Amino acid sequence: MNHLTSVEIYIWNYLEENKAKIIQMTVAQIAESAHVSPSSIIRTLKKKNFSGFSEYKNMEKQKLNRHDWIYGLTKDANQVVSENIEELLMTVRLLESENLAKVVENIFHAASVVIISRGLSVRIADSFARDLQFLDVKAVSLYQDNMQAYLEKLPRNTFVIGLSLSGETDLIVATAQKAKRDGKKVLAITGNYKSRLVEQSDLLLLAYQKNMSGKILVDYNNMLPLELIIHLLIQLYKQYKEYGAIV
Repeated sequence: MNHLTSVEIYIWNYLEENKAKIIQMTVAQIAESAHVSPSSIIRTLKKKNFSGFSEYKNMEKQKLNRHDWIYGLTKDANQVVSENIEELLMTVRLLESENLAKVVENIFHAASVVIISRGLSVRIADSFARDLQFLDVKAVSLYQDNMQAYLEKLPRNTFVIGLSLSGETDLIVATAQKAKRDGKKVLAITGNYKSRLVEQSDLLLLAYQKNMSGKILVDYNNMLPLELIIHLLIQLYKQYKEYGAIV
């Protein structure tokens, strides 16, 4: 199992948000700076599939020297490409096989799947619901003010997915809270592991954000990790339907 504790999530975020200086530091120096133990740092990295700190440090050094993802683009343009690729790679590293399996199983066994969202997340939620419908899942995307009233009419075996980058949208949080109180399973897909939405959820899929522990500025530029998670869920669900398992 590679499930991260709250301390390990903090360590991983600290490493990811301080890459430029971390590649110049030792494990002991990082531990002192982050106020954690060196062994906790090593344990966190091993859970993220690194052999140790040296492998992580070398990988980050190589990434800093990589500026030509697309030949012919300027350095600044390639930096934009690099930042998008980094968000995707870091999101993949945050995903855990056990949680992905539980999410796919809940989708498969649910009487219906309800995806709740607001604002910029609605486009992604609508696409997710349509893709699930093509796979014979009874799915609906809700973004209206009366989403709680709609959910009340559905059976307990309804899987509710809260899609919110910040995890702090009042209506999404309140709807997730009521759904959980009514006995429905709730999944949070968010970029903020400290959010109120996570507190009201049974399962979590975390999208990488450059600042995951503070205020998240939500715009089209940082919705890519959410879209990746949705795409992966659809592909993994297809695998589950065909083979009966993904782990």
